[in-house]
Amino acid sequence: MPRLLIFAPCDRVIFGTGDLSASLIMILHTLQIHSEATPSTASLLYRFSVFSQWYKSPDDEGKTFEQKVSLARGNENPILENITAFQMTAHVHRIAANFQKLPPLTAGEYNLVLTVRVQGESQWSQPIASYPLNILEMPKPQPQKESLVQ
Repeated sequence: MPRLLIFAPCDRVIFGTGDLSASLIMILHTLQIHSEATPSTASLLYRFSVFSQWYKSPDDEGKTFEQKVSLARGNENPILENITAFQMTAHVHRIAANFQKLPPLTAGEYNLVLTVRVQGESQWSQPIASYPLNILEMPKPQPQKESLVQ
Protein backbone atom coordinates (compact mmCIF):
# COMPACT_ATOMS: atom_id res chain seq x y z
CA MET A 1 0.00 0.00 0.00
CA PRO A 2 1.41 3.45 -0.80
CA ARG A 3 2.50 5.61 2.15
CA LEU A 4 0.89 9.02 2.64
CA LEU A 5 3.32 11.95 2.76
CA ILE A 6 1.00 14.99 2.66
CA PHE A 7 -2.74 15.56 3.22
CA ALA A 8 -3.92 19.18 3.19
CA PRO A 9 -7.04 21.12 2.22
CA CYS A 10 -6.33 24.34 0.36
CA ASP A 11 -7.94 26.98 -1.77
CA ARG A 12 -6.29 25.53 -4.89
CA VAL A 13 -3.43 23.40 -6.14
CA ILE A 14 -1.22 24.48 -9.01
CA PHE A 15 0.91 21.86 -10.76
CA GLY A 16 4.07 23.08 -12.49
CA THR A 17 4.75 22.23 -16.09
CA GLY A 18 7.57 19.83 -16.72
CA ASP A 19 8.41 18.56 -13.23
CA LEU A 20 4.76 18.64 -11.99
CA SER A 21 5.83 20.31 -8.75
CA ALA A 22 2.82 21.21 -6.58
CA SER A 23 2.04 24.59 -5.07
CA LEU A 24 -0.64 24.63 -2.37
CA ILE A 25 -2.37 28.00 -2.28
CA MET A 26 -3.83 29.07 1.08
CA ILE A 27 -4.00 25.99 3.30
CA LEU A 28 -7.42 25.94 4.95
CA HIS A 29 -8.43 25.44 8.56
CA THR A 30 -11.72 27.37 8.42
CA LEU A 31 -14.46 27.80 5.84
CA GLN A 32 -16.53 30.95 6.25
CA ILE A 33 -20.08 30.85 4.92
CA HIS A 34 -22.62 33.67 4.98
CA SER A 35 -25.62 32.48 6.96
CA GLU A 36 -28.17 34.87 5.43
CA ALA A 37 -26.84 34.45 1.90
CA THR A 38 -28.55 31.14 1.17
CA PRO A 39 -31.48 29.20 2.60
CA SER A 40 -30.55 26.20 4.74
CA THR A 41 -31.55 23.79 1.97
CA ALA A 42 -29.40 25.34 -0.78
CA SER A 43 -25.95 24.18 -1.77
CA LEU A 44 -23.15 26.71 -1.57
CA LEU A 45 -20.74 27.36 -4.38
CA TYR A 46 -17.41 27.08 -2.62
CA ARG A 47 -14.43 25.79 -4.53
CA PHE A 48 -11.55 24.14 -2.66
CA SER A 49 -9.10 21.27 -3.12
CA VAL A 50 -7.65 18.56 -0.93
CA PHE A 51 -4.06 17.67 -1.83
CA SER A 52 -2.51 14.29 -1.10
CA GLN A 53 0.95 13.00 -1.95
CA TRP A 54 1.72 9.29 -1.85
CA TYR A 55 5.05 7.43 -1.77
CA LYS A 56 5.40 4.12 -3.63
CA SER A 57 5.98 0.89 -1.68
CA PRO A 58 7.72 -2.10 -3.31
CA ASP A 59 4.49 -4.14 -3.59
CA ASP A 60 2.48 -1.33 -5.32
CA GLU A 61 3.66 -2.18 -8.84
CA GLY A 62 0.80 -2.95 -11.25
CA LYS A 63 -1.99 -2.18 -8.74
CA THR A 64 -4.69 0.44 -9.04
CA PHE A 65 -5.69 2.18 -5.82
CA GLU A 66 -8.59 4.38 -4.84
CA GLN A 67 -8.41 7.20 -2.33
CA LYS A 68 -11.53 8.61 -0.72
CA VAL A 69 -11.69 12.08 0.82
CA SER A 70 -14.83 12.60 2.89
CA LEU A 71 -16.17 15.45 5.00
CA ALA A 72 -18.22 14.61 8.08
CA ARG A 73 -19.25 16.17 11.36
CA GLY A 74 -18.32 13.98 14.31
CA ASN A 75 -19.51 10.40 13.80
CA GLU A 76 -22.23 11.37 11.34
CA ASN A 77 -22.38 10.01 7.80
CA PRO A 78 -20.17 11.88 5.32
CA ILE A 79 -21.86 14.82 3.64
CA LEU A 80 -19.27 15.14 0.88
CA GLU A 81 -17.04 12.55 -0.81
CA ASN A 82 -14.49 12.41 -3.60
CA ILE A 83 -13.10 9.09 -4.86
CA THR A 84 -10.06 9.10 -7.14
CA ALA A 85 -8.40 6.06 -8.75
CA PHE A 86 -4.61 6.13 -9.20
CA GLN A 87 -1.57 3.96 -9.97
CA MET A 88 1.89 4.34 -8.47
CA THR A 89 3.81 4.59 -11.76
CA ALA A 90 6.54 6.76 -10.17
CA HIS A 91 8.05 7.00 -6.70
CA VAL A 92 5.65 9.81 -5.79
CA HIS A 93 2.04 10.37 -6.87
CA ARG A 94 0.10 13.59 -6.27
CA ILE A 95 -3.68 14.04 -6.27
CA ALA A 96 -5.79 17.18 -6.05
CA ALA A 97 -9.35 16.21 -5.10
CA ASN A 98 -11.43 19.19 -6.25
CA PHE A 99 -14.74 20.19 -4.72
CA GLN A 100 -17.02 22.74 -6.40
CA LYS A 101 -19.86 23.16 -3.91
CA LEU A 102 -20.85 22.37 -0.36
CA PRO A 103 -24.16 20.91 0.80
CA PRO A 104 -26.10 22.87 3.44
CA LEU A 105 -23.92 23.08 6.56
CA THR A 106 -24.28 24.31 10.09
CA ALA A 107 -21.45 25.94 11.99
CA GLY A 108 -19.10 23.62 13.87
CA GLU A 109 -16.08 21.37 13.57
CA TYR A 110 -15.97 18.90 10.71
CA ASN A 111 -13.30 16.39 9.72
CA LEU A 112 -11.81 15.68 6.35
CA VAL A 113 -10.93 11.98 6.39
CA LEU A 114 -8.70 10.11 3.95
CA THR A 115 -9.00 6.37 3.32
CA VAL A 116 -7.48 4.15 0.62
CA ARG A 117 -8.03 0.69 -0.85
CA VAL A 118 -6.93 -1.48 -3.75
CA GLN A 119 -9.48 -0.95 -6.52
CA GLY A 120 -12.05 -3.74 -6.50
CA GLU A 121 -11.86 -4.40 -2.74
CA SER A 122 -15.10 -3.83 -0.88
CA GLN A 123 -13.67 -2.40 2.34
CA TRP A 124 -11.90 0.93 2.79
CA SER A 125 -8.89 1.12 5.09
CA GLN A 126 -9.06 2.64 8.52
CA PRO A 127 -8.58 6.40 8.21
CA ILE A 128 -5.06 7.17 6.98
CA ALA A 129 -5.38 10.85 7.92
CA SER A 130 -7.88 13.24 9.45
CA TYR A 131 -7.88 17.03 9.22
CA PRO A 132 -10.18 19.24 11.33
CA LEU A 133 -12.01 21.92 9.39
CA ASN A 134 -14.10 24.55 11.15
CA ILE A 135 -17.21 25.94 9.48
CA LEU A 136 -18.06 29.47 10.61
CA GLU A 137 -21.30 31.27 9.83
CA MET A 138 -20.62 34.89 9.11
CA PRO A 139 -23.37 37.53 8.93
CA LYS A 140 -24.16 38.77 5.46
CA PRO A 141 -22.20 41.98 4.82
CA GLN A 142 -24.42 45.06 4.96
CA PRO A 143 -23.90 47.77 2.36
CA GLN A 144 -22.30 50.81 3.93
CA LYS A 145 -24.20 54.08 3.81
CA GLU A 146 -22.41 57.01 2.33
CA SER A 147 -21.90 59.87 4.69
CA LEU A 148 -21.98 63.44 3.54
CA VAL A 149 -18.77 65.34 4.23
CA GLN A 150 -19.20 69.07 4.72
